[in-house]
This record gives sequence, C-alpha cells and structure tokens, in this order.
Amino acid sequence: MKTHLRVLLLSLLVVASCKKKEEMVPVGGSLPANYENQGTISVKNNKLKICIWDYSVIDGDIIDLYVNGKKILSNYELIEEKKCLEVQLADGENWIGVVAINEGSMGPASPHVQLDDGVSKQEFDIDGYINQPGGYTIQVVK
Repeated sequence: MKTHLRVLLLSLLVVASCKKKEEMVPVGGSLPANYENQGTISVKNNKLKICIWDYSVIDGDIIDLYVNGKKILSNYELIEEKKCLEVQLADGENWIGVVAINEGSMGPASPHVQLDDGVSKQEFDIDGYINQPGGYTIQVVK
C-alpha cells in the first residue's frame, strides 16, 4: 500500500511540474524571441474578437493559441467552422502566437485568423511548425 501511495504522489509531482513548465510562456507586449514574427496588425480598440479556422485543407492541424503569453486555446483542432473568442488587449504592443501540436498531413499548422476590433475586420494566416511557433504583433492604436 505504501508503494502505491508513493507512486501516486510521484505521478502527481511530475504532472504538476509539467503544468508549471507549460505556463512559463513569456507574458507582455513583445512577441517572444522563439516565435517567428510574421507581421504586424494595427487595431483601434483594446477589446478584440479573435476567430480562427482552417481556411485551406482540413488535414488535422492541432494548435495552442496564445495572446500576450496567455493560452486561450489548448490542443485545438482546426476545422472549417470559425472558433471565436473575445480578449482584452493592453494599450500599445500585444501579440498573438501559434504553437503547433500537430501540423496535420500538409504542414505547417496554419490557422486563418480574423481580428474584429468593432471598427474593421482584418484577416491573416499564422504558420506554426512543431519546433518553430509563429506569431503576429498586434498594435492598439487609438
């Protein structure tokens, strides 16, 4: 019984340490250095509606989506229908990033992104590879 309890506690410690590593994504306005900067988008408002979907071939792309270091989607498989979320941005520089979990049968994992700031809608793709996350800088300009 003691051995079973030790194995259980050790397993919980391993899971907890993995969670901590996963959450240690740089937070702030600048795109982290390990992300490939694929462009800059300007928006007029801090409140933003972000929609993502697979704009091309539905081939099994699975991603994590981050905004300013906060994971807003985890292990999300891109499909033809839009997945929309609302986020609050800081004034000035922000970022959106894609970490590929699975590039599908026709890499890279490339969600089509639509940003709606209430004034206009802008669309672009972010290419994410297994060992090379991609992202965009989002500049709030009022």
